[in-house]
Amino acid sequence: TVLISAWIPSARATKVSAVEAIRQSADIKISKRQAKTSRLVYKLFGLSGVIANKHYKRNKRKYRTTVISLFMSIVLFVSASAFTDYLTESVGGALVMSEYDISYSIDADELGGKISDEVLGLMTDDEFVTDGTYIRRALLSGDIDKKYVTDAPKFSKYNDYTVNGYIYFIADDKFDAFAQKHGAEKSGYYDKNNPMAMAVDGNRQFSYELEKYVEMNTLKGDESEVECAVIARREGYEYIGDTDDEHGNRVAQYRKLDAENDEIILVQVDEAYIKYTLKSNKTVRGDYPFYIDRGLNADFILLYPMSMAEYAVPQEILAGVNYKYLLKSDNHEKTFDNIKTRLMDSGFDFTSIKDVAAENESSRNVVTIIRVFAYGFIVLISLIAATNVFNTISTNISLRRREFAMLKSVGMTRRGFNRMMNFECILYGSKALIFGLPVSAGVTYLIYMAISDGYETTYHLPWNAIGIAVLSVFLVVGATMMYAMSKIKKDNPIDALKNENL
Repeated sequence: TVLISAWIPSARATKVSAVEAIRQSADIKISKRQAKTSRLVYKLFGLSGVIANKHYKRNKRKYRTTVISLFMSIVLFVSASAFTDYLTESVGGALVMSEYDISYSIDADELGGKISDEVLGLMTDDEFVTDGTYIRRALLSGDIDKKYVTDAPKFSKYNDYTVNGYIYFIADDKFDAFAQKHGAEKSGYYDKNNPMAMAVDGNRQFSYELEKYVEMNTLKGDESEVECAVIARREGYEYIGDTDDEHGNRVAQYRKLDAENDEIILVQVDEAYIKYTLKSNKTVRGDYPFYIDRGLNADFILLYPMSMAEYAVPQEILAGVNYKYLLKSDNHEKTFDNIKTRLMDSGFDFTSIKDVAAENESSRNVVTIIRVFAYGFIVLISLIAATNVFNTISTNISLRRREFAMLKSVGMTRRGFNRMMNFECILYGSKALIFGLPVSAGVTYLIYMAISDGYETTYHLPWNAIGIAVLSVFLVVGATMMYAMSKIKKDNPIDALKNENL
């Protein structure tokens, strides 16, 4: 930078003759055409503005340096802000953390006849707990008609009709609140003969096909039907797999649960599998309440009220699916200790309670580090830009001391100087913004293209940063003008005109 800064003026100086250097004819361009000024400039800034405007048109080289300095500062600041926004968004989206703080799992048989609401009340009675509920989560795997799904990339990899996800059975009150929030009639989900679900779509996950994080919008509309099947339970036997019999027919194998007898029986597939249909009539996109884990490898999630579990799916699905209690707390450490003590006193197994918030601390620390780096980067860029602008403008003002001394000698008042400087501030700022903002938008788009290679997001401009840039340009220019002019105002016009070093 120093080498280029020294080489450019020295190369120019070697081409200028002594007479031209004395006359300074290369700096001021005198055109045959008169430098015209609009009437608006004269009305707003008077003769001082007209003089400044004509000086700008005839001495564009010095003004261009200031405008370029401001232009680069705007582009740097807005681009750095956009980079920071996309960086924090992608890191936060990739590091999926649970929104609940405490979790506790217990098998239905271990509840000892107590209903889930009683156990939940035992936990939510803690002074630090702000919210809580219980769920049961089962795997969802089945076939879906193509008319219900979008052209999501995932469906082109295996089978156009196969989906995988999760079935959530949640406490009735939480389900009712969720349905009411999204304008669904909650009473329509308690029909035992035709149980309906609410689908939660728009899950963000890593696509191995596209090699980036994407938002999977699987369902086209509100309605969907998934055809599923599960192996039927047989008393005294366990299912070990499917095979072909001696006639080439597909059959299911069951082994007798007897240490002394390894008898294996074959059952026709149609008899071994229980088929059932899961229906939804409302699709919610991207709204994941705290009791649903984000980042699950799921095409979508089906929500049912807990009281409808035995009517929505076969008992084979619910077998082995634990109750899971999820709590939000203002002080997860104390809540963890308090809940653990209460479970011990009530005779429950307390080994499965987890302080999820503590486990997520490492992920939160990563996000914090990224934010500190990002905002520190913006501050650094801002200081460099402000220093660059201050140095450029103050240097240009200092080099114009003889010009200002001449204007003083012909009677320009302090008010006239102020009006001239105000006009120049507006001129510098507006020119820099006219060129800087479009270029900043272009650089922001390039950053978006780079980020979108690994994380699916939408293009958006950092409007806050743009607003700060617009205000800061005029603030920095005005403050620099005031600082530089405060020194020049003390000059004696005669001494300034005599000084040949200016």
